[in-house]
Amino acid sequence: MTKAGAADSAEQPADTHHTKGDTTLRRYALAAVGLAMAVALASGCGGGSGTPAQPVRQDISDTELQAMMADGEPLVILDVRTPSEYESGHIPGSLNIPLAELADRICELDPNVRTACVCSGGVRSSSAADLLVASGFKHVYNLEDGLKSWDGPWQPGCPTCSRSIAFTG
Repeated sequence: MTKAGAADSAEQPADTHHTKGDTTLRRYALAAVGLAMAVALASGCGGGSGTPAQPVRQDISDTELQAMMADGEPLVILDVRTPSEYESGHIPGSLNIPLAELADRICELDPNVRTACVCSGGVRSSSAADLLVASGFKHVYNLEDGLKSWDGPWQPGCPTCSRSIAFTG
């Protein structure tokens, strides 16, 4: 076993099975976040002006996200999956900005509105949440375990559902 193999196995729970594709996806996501952070910070997007509040990033369960959706406070559900994944089904009212495009499109989001990042398994959404916090977003949430554990409202796939607005209650 190589040092890299030992490090990879130490990061994974013993009862999960990961393929080479999983490792490649994680490396791609980390590289995308690094690049996205650099671009977002260089562009000056997301930071706002004045005295910024301390950014908060929190991993949440599907039950916690459903409670946030129902509490009446402004909330953006940011789905960072690819357009084809999004079109196959998504949380109603979610906004689709793929992780690979997030750095270029971060100015479309309000850094003062609660933002919950979601993806299929929680890896890309975690990277997106980190990017948002690094860009000065105040209240950022990541749906842990992603949509594979989602038990809330669901919009079945349709080819014309790719444009959505922020969920407000």
